[in-house]
Amino acid sequence: MPQFKHAIKWDPHFGFSLVLTVSIFASVLYCSSLSRSPLSSLEAQEANNAPPPPVSGVHVRTPQNIKTKLGETFELSVDTETITPIKILGIRLKTKTGKIKLKSWSLGQGLKNHIAENGEPPTCDVIIYPDGSQITMLMGLEIPYESEKYGQEWLKVEYEVTATTPTHTCITTETTEDYEEEDDPAATLFWKPGNHPCILVSIETQPWIDSFFVRGDANSDSAVTISDSIRILEHIFLGQFNPSCFDACDANDDGHLFINDAVILLTHLFVDAQPEFITGKCTYDPTNDSLPSCTLTDCTLAR
Repeated sequence: MPQFKHAIKWDPHFGFSLVLTVSIFASVLYCSSLSRSPLSSLEAQEANNAPPPPVSGVHVRTPQNIKTKLGETFELSVDTETITPIKILGIRLKTKTGKIKLKSWSLGQGLKNHIAENGEPPTCDVIIYPDGSQITMLMGLEIPYESEKYGQEWLKVEYEVTATTPTHTCITTETTEDYEEEDDPAATLFWKPGNHPCILVSIETQPWIDSFFVRGDANSDSAVTISDSIRILEHIFLGQFNPSCFDACDANDDGHLFINDAVILLTHLFVDAQPEFITGKCTYDPTNDSLPSCTLTDCTLAR
């Protein structure tokens, strides 16, 4: 018979504690099974079928994408759907510079309806960046706003395309955190972190845009000088100069070649004036005029 070096000895005290623990655990399981009555199951089912508690806040709705063209403007409507009546809301629209910029804004019809019925809000701040890349609107209302009652349109903005070539960009929308009536407005006016919805703006070319040029560079030598004014006058009065790009000679972009185009260039060169369309950079013709298409251009000045 094998001999064990370590024999297990039964401790009467330990055995009694073990039996007592197992008995208590079994009693708990038995009582739990008795508590599952048909009534409690019915109550649990009703609880599962009950509608969820109301959630406060607001949903901001904007289009997912916008298609526009070079030289055009487009409108954007910011709509809101309130889950419960709200008294405070902030909206911020942001975009990168160089492709589009804010041209104008106005209150949406929903807010106009609210103001017409309840008067002007006690707090309303609109902040617009000078470069047109961002607009922020913060508004506090004394009478709660409900989209079902007043309408969903909060803000209308108009952008103008400043890009010179077909491209795309993004307008991000940001809103403040949900606001409870008993909360402190100053403590809730901060922007939600993380990724913000992007409105994709696709900028396409116009059908009449077939070339780029430096406006004022009548002789296509990559510079705007007095010789360009002379060439325009030669074309108008002597017919001795045939421009390779009539749009480049059209200094004021009115769709015609007149003496005032030469005057505008001379004013730009000698009076240190800054005409709207004379930038010295490659551009396109934003207006669909009757001038012939460019046959030869040189945009090395801007590149």
